[in-house]
This record gives sequence, structure tokens and C-alpha cells, in this order.
Amino acid sequence: MFCTDLHPVCGVTGVSCAQTGSDSSGWLATDARDPSVPPGSFEAIIHHYTACKRLLGALRSVDRQLDSVRSYQASPLSNPALATARTAQLKKKRDSLQTLLRVNRREARALLQRLDRAVA
Repeated sequence: MFCTDLHPVCGVTGVSCAQTGSDSSGWLATDARDPSVPPGSFEAIIHHYTACKRLLGALRSVDRQLDSVRSYQASPLSNPALATARTAQLKKKRDSLQTLLRVNRREARALLQRLDRAVA
């Protein structure tokens, strides 16, 4: 089940929080700020890459579910209220995933800049 409430620490829906170890959704457990990965290391870059890969997979899954709901909605025997509610839920989930991808991208860029400065 997808949690539509904001996570109390991270402020995003459907994410795992590395600070509390709690998972507000149960469907996606990823956080680019894993305390076991030393910041500014090559392992941190790998961690960002794998987190991004998981998030993109989840985004593709949500897109497939949205397509399924749209085809259900087009059928003559569909329940419009059910289809509308499910579409709204999936759009919230999609927005949350896109937000997490943006945060991950920004953190990865900042990490790469720090590594470039350290090498130069």
C-alpha cells in the first residue's frame, strides 16, 4: 500500500528514512543518504546510481499501472469513481518518485563536483 501522508523526517511520501530507519510506505525502500556509505567516496556514487535505477524501475511500474487504469476506464463496465481514485493515487506516487529522482540527481552532481575538486 502506498502512503499518501508526508514522511515525518524526509518530508516525502513513500520513502525510507535513513535517519529513523522507518519506512512510510513499504513499497519502496531507498534513500540516497545511506549512513553506511562514506560521503565523498566512489561507493557513494555507486549508491546513487543503484538508487536511481530502483527509482526509475518503480517509475516505469507506475506508468504501466496508469496505462492499465486508463484502459480500464475506457471499458464500458468500468467504475468511474474507482478509476479516478486509483489514477489520483498513482499520480501522487509518480510525483513522489520524480521528486526523489530530482533529489538524487542533485546530490549526485554535488558529490561529483566535490570529487572533481579533490582530484584537481
